Amino acid sequence: MFNKVFGTGRENIKKNCIILPANDRNLFNSLNIKSISRGMFYDVALTDNCSLISLKYRFFAGDCILMLNETLCENIFLFGSCGGLKGDAGEKVVVEKSLNLESFSRFLNTDDLKNFNFYYPDKELLEKFFSFIGYNDFAVYTSATVSSLVLEEKLSDFAIDCVDMESSMVFSAASEVKRKAIALFYVTDVVGKLNFYDKYDRETREKIKGSRKSIAEKLIKFIDELS
Repeated sequence: MFNKVFGTGRENIKKNCIILPANDRNLFNSLNIKSISRGMFYDVALTDNCSLISLKYRFFAGDCILMLNETLCENIFLFGSCGGLKGDAGEKVVVEKSLNLESFSRFLNTDDLKNFNFYYPDKELLEKFFSFIGYNDFAVYTSATVSSLVLEEKLSDFAIDCVDMESSMVFSAASEVKRKAIALFYVTDVVGKLNFYDKYDRETREKIKGSRKSIAEKLIKFIDELS
């Protein structure tokens, strides 16, 4: 199964794994990609010190982490976009905890967020990251992992800073298979202020582009430090 869905064998997965959308992989070209394997659900680009695992379907992010169990992977870095519930597009975000709102049906029919669970990044890996890059460049946010763009507005009155589609799945799965995981996002839209379907002005587009590039560069340096 592993070879089918990843397009490569377990033995090829590196100690450090970046989980990301396919359209963000070119941000990591400086890592000197040796090969790219294409599987049913994930594409894997291999470098000397990390694996870049591109998600074809974001809802399979949790499965991805579970299937890394019998590999050399130790550190998992979830990289990609999120929607803001405050602040501005282009912010760089580290997730400090993630609320599980993965179920569309449950999210649709409840107003009591206290009954949902939070999942957390690995404390040790997160502290190492901040120790290396400093605290000033990132917003430390509480995120909610959701399965609906329409329902995001329900969260505007709660203590949630941003929304994504993977982090709680990645954190819970990483805990299950005893791997370390953190999430690094860039904000692409802000609910009620700049919607994902709006036409972005040039300044906003450039700000988002700069944030994507900046986070990738910092992550590349951090992984090099870990290797």
